[in-house]
Amino acid sequence: PLGEESLQIGRTDKAKAVQALLNALSDPQILAHLDLGKLTDEVAQALKGKVRIAEMERATTQLELMLSSDENAEILYQKWFDEHYWVLGNAYVAKDDLRSISATDRVDLLMHHTASGMRDIIELKRPNMPVLHFDNAHRNFYFSADVSSAIGQCHRYLEVFSEEASLGLRDAPHIVAHYPEAVVVIGRSEGWPADKQKALRGLNSRLNGIKVMTFDHVLAQARALLDCVRPAEIEVDESAQTRSSWDDLNF
Repeated sequence: PLGEESLQIGRTDKAKAVQALLNALSDPQILAHLDLGKLTDEVAQALKGKVRIAEMERATTQLELMLSSDENAEILYQKWFDEHYWVLGNAYVAKDDLRSISATDRVDLLMHHTASGMRDIIELKRPNMPVLHFDNAHRNFYFSADVSSAIGQCHRYLEVFSEEASLGLRDAPHIVAHYPEAVVVIGRSEGWPADKQKALRGLNSRLNGIKVMTFDHVLAQARALLDCVRPAEIEVDESAQTRSSWDDLNF
């Protein structure tokens, strides 16, 4: 039995059976008891890939729901990013469990850069914080006080981290800081007009080593990454009885 009903081999629609199997494999308790090593490499990799995509889809949906429900608890977003740091893109291969970069400074996320192995800092704020204001007198956008405060905070973190970890942190010598950068995730940009989007891009270009992005930008990035890893849908020619790769697998 998978889910609310029992599925009988040979009598259940294949697409329905595969989806039920993937749902079951997405359950951490079930997955922990499976030995994928006993499967062929092809099947094991296919299952792992499908499960990974399902996890990414659930994470993206969760972020959508949190934002659409006006959830603003910073601790919840901290937990979400801890579990789904892949959303920050392929530039980062992993995150460090360590958060303290000095005796008095603790960052939200310390990310392991894929290319260089160096570390960057991620600073998380709340989605309900304003990002940009407009100056009617001078006809330009400028950072809100909350964003300016976060930039100043990151400036300190980058200086401290560079000093403390230029040759590796005292208790974690493998964590090295060499011209680290910081990303601030703050506020919403849903419904922004094009000129406001351009203004944020322009202001970011004038910052050195610090980038500001909104939670909606993170959500858009998650959707884009999902589009990259989802298998392309192939039109099936029924007359030719074309079979998908899943049809060739014996369960």
